[in-house]
Amino acid sequence: MDIAPIIIAYCLPLGITFIAWGSWDDERVRRQAATTVWVIALAVIAYAVIGFAFNFGGMGLRPDVPGGLRGLDRMWSPVAGVAGRNWGVVGVEGYLLNAQSTLPGDLALLFTLFLHQLPLVMTAALIPALALADRARLITISIITILVAGVLVPILNAWAWGGGWLFMLGNDAKFGHGFVDLAGAATTLTAAGFITLAALLALRVRRTDVRRTSDQASDGSPLKSIFGAIVFAIGWLAWLTTDPILLTNRSIDLALAATNLLLSGATSAVIATAYGWFTTGRPNASLAARGLIGGLIAAVAGAAFVPTGAALAIGAVAGLWTPIGLHVVARWLKLDDASGFVAMTGLAGVWSMLAAGLLADGAYGAGWNGIGVAEYLGVGGQGITGLFAAANLQNDPGQMSAQLTGALAVMVAAFGVTWLLLRPFRRARD
Repeated sequence: MDIAPIIIAYCLPLGITFIAWGSWDDERVRRQAATTVWVIALAVIAYAVIGFAFNFGGMGLRPDVPGGLRGLDRMWSPVAGVAGRNWGVVGVEGYLLNAQSTLPGDLALLFTLFLHQLPLVMTAALIPALALADRARLITISIITILVAGVLVPILNAWAWGGGWLFMLGNDAKFGHGFVDLAGAATTLTAAGFITLAALLALRVRRTDVRRTSDQASDGSPLKSIFGAIVFAIGWLAWLTTDPILLTNRSIDLALAATNLLLSGATSAVIATAYGWFTTGRPNASLAARGLIGGLIAAVAGAAFVPTGAALAIGAVAGLWTPIGLHVVARWLKLDDASGFVAMTGLAGVWSMLAAGLLADGAYGAGWNGIGVAEYLGVGGQGITGLFAAANLQNDPGQMSAQLTGALAVMVAAFGVTWLLLRPFRRARD
């Protein structure tokens, strides 16, 4: 596979950085520029050394995996044991990007998968780090970075996309086709958002002016926020459409997925801008940028399985969900999340997971995860289906059960582990 298009996906961490910098004053940007580089470099090392193995060490056990990844065939499971597929928890093959493979082509695909996944991992590491920059010690930020890039996010992604227990819910628990999240994108950014929320709460990073809510705040630099959102959108489209696993799956149409991402992002940006205009009397660049990113994230889990009309609905909900979430975090919880990452990534990611179980109409994804290859729910050619099926197809409450299970698992694990790890640091910070 030509890796040149994957390079465009590295716009993701650039975009999220400019979103943060757009909400800071110039002095804070100057102080924390080196921290941004430090976090990116630390995330690359942590993911290469252990994170990739935790994430994709059991990928070769999936029924639809490309042959070049069969060497990644070990996943620890409390039920089936090492190399067991059922209820897999964490991969145990691929440390330092090595696998039990003798064919150069196999290793080439492994490196391609690493290079493709890395920009999303870098973005996930930057989200809590930038939220805490200038608010926590560098050692604390470094620990969170290693946790995100090397341990927690890779394990959660293994559950959802690396052949783990969430992905296999359709086989093991008969929940639809199993948990659905294209390339694990919603899982990763939901985890990053809830890690950020837990870190802000555990370290008591409070707002100094609770009267100034998120929807009323002006950016330190509106142009940086808008630029960051556009760059993120470009990277998001490039990242999804260059996934080496999705490119080999003939049951989905990546052109449809990209279209749905754009429709959802555009609709969310319009609704968020209108919300800010209505509440403050003028358009707000910060809210428009965060609405665009929230809509892009909200559509990703089921982007290849919902019709275009559903993508518009997903974006409309995200356009309200994101600014309301910003208001709740700032005004009710009184947390200093100036960049809006908790709502823009965490809450939008949760909605993404649930929307797939609600609005997937069964017209796409036939045979996904080896389920219903010939027919599904008694209908030939029916694919992943939520509660609202297309005409002449059967709705599938089991798919919503899988999505709810996945959303709860990701939220609880991301928040709980981070809280327990960082709670002892509160006294040192105080």
